[in-house]
Amino acid sequence: MSDRGRKTQPHGNLAVSSIVGTVLLLLIAVSSFTLIYLNVLSDQGPAAKVYVDIVGTVEGKNVILEHRGGESLDLDTEIRVTIGGEEQRIIVGDNLDYADSANGQWDLGERVIIPFEYDIDDLDEYMEADVMAFEGITNSLAFMGKIELHPNSDIGIEISVEPDTPVIESDVTITVTATCLSGDVGAVNIEVQCLLPQGLIHVSNSSDQGGNYVNSTGIWTIPKLDIWETATLTIHATVTTVEEREYTQTAIVLDGSGSIDSADWNTMRTGLQNAIKNESVFPRDGSVELTVIQFGDYYVDDPHAKVELSPTVITESNYNTIANQMATLTQLGAATPMGCGLRLATDQLHDVGAFDNSDKQIVILVTDGAPNCEWIPGTYYGIWRDPSWYGFGPGKTSALNARNYLLSTLEMDPEEDALNALAVLKGSDPPDLDWLNESMAWPQPGYFAPPFNQGSGWVSSINNWEEFESAMNEIFNVIFNTIRTSVQITKLQPSDPNSSNDRITASILPQDV
Repeated sequence: MSDRGRKTQPHGNLAVSSIVGTVLLLLIAVSSFTLIYLNVLSDQGPAAKVYVDIVGTVEGKNVILEHRGGESLDLDTEIRVTIGGEEQRIIVGDNLDYADSANGQWDLGERVIIPFEYDIDDLDEYMEADVMAFEGITNSLAFMGKIELHPNSDIGIEISVEPDTPVIESDVTITVTATCLSGDVGAVNIEVQCLLPQGLIHVSNSSDQGGNYVNSTGIWTIPKLDIWETATLTIHATVTTVEEREYTQTAIVLDGSGSIDSADWNTMRTGLQNAIKNESVFPRDGSVELTVIQFGDYYVDDPHAKVELSPTVITESNYNTIANQMATLTQLGAATPMGCGLRLATDQLHDVGAFDNSDKQIVILVTDGAPNCEWIPGTYYGIWRDPSWYGFGPGKTSALNARNYLLSTLEMDPEEDALNALAVLKGSDPPDLDWLNESMAWPQPGYFAPPFNQGSGWVSSINNWEEFESAMNEIFNVIFNTIRTSVQITKLQPSDPNSSNDRITASILPQDV
């Protein structure tokens, strides 16, 4: 220690009386900080208080001791680290950088790094590290303390279904894999839930790595996975007709701008009428609440959005009336106040419909162009912008802000809810597909469909309005008749630092024939 030169008593009279303070833990990510003080008292004359400030952290599989102030320590100071019942002893001088040790002392800002390994079979013993240091010449206690350990193990899951468009009453094979992708150590006591939803009847299952699957709970247990090791669960199930669908609030937000000629508008509204009447794709059992919004206008009124169908539960008794009402929609024409349409749809779903954030909300934006109106706050109106603004500036900004308003107001759940877009490419100023996909579709990352089974928001495109009815049939079928099998990690030891790959959903779209 650097105070040796100014002490008059022999080294043998040095003694450590106590350790001042307690261990101070500061958790940042997976690191723990311990503040350790040194007090040295003399038995001759007034107490000579000397301290050293050492901060201990754990980064991955390294204990790091950094000198943060106070007295310097000799290079022959011995550090003893006990982890998992095993003691490791190192000499400071052997673990400092060459440049740091050149002056013969462990000084401010210099770090001692002590590597160690976890034992996956005995993780309960790896809760903390005990650290002690003894000054080399006198063998006196220099500092001591504890550092909390926070090992982590990243387990990721994947799922596949074969086939993903099975015929009803046929069998499918669901394959779930869990892989230890990285971490300080492998994982133990892993539980993955894969509870088969309505529409799938369990036939049999098998798993490796000593795992076990219980169909009644959907829990798959995996005793242990080392780093880069994979466990596999295979489930065979029979596809049946879904008897009770999940309640879904559905809003169709229609572009009624002037770029759509009257013949195409007629084709669109007839196609929507027929798709709603198609019992094989659109349910009549009270499980769907339908809302239809149109946006446009400029010549008769300022650009705005209007309600064409307020939130209505579709049943056997009213589906035909609702469908026929779609065939009479009057086109607003002119501008494209997309943001106004999305805001009106949001408020209709939330304030007029039977909104419950535990139910599913699906919004389908149908457009043949780019937004070109700036939203007027507090209204469902917009200000039309010069054509030079088409697809840029206020129009896109207002639409994006409306999209964000929709997400927050409806408390959209990425596992259940979505904002999707159907783009019609006919016309001189077609929609910006990349913008719709990267900025408007939700959840992100968006993708181009079909297929419609990638678990996030999609953008689909058709070349002309003659393809609209077929596209809506496919979209309705996917939204209302898809069987979704969700898989998620519910338990493991130690902690998993990456939750993004802990949950995944597979989509199965049954076919009648």
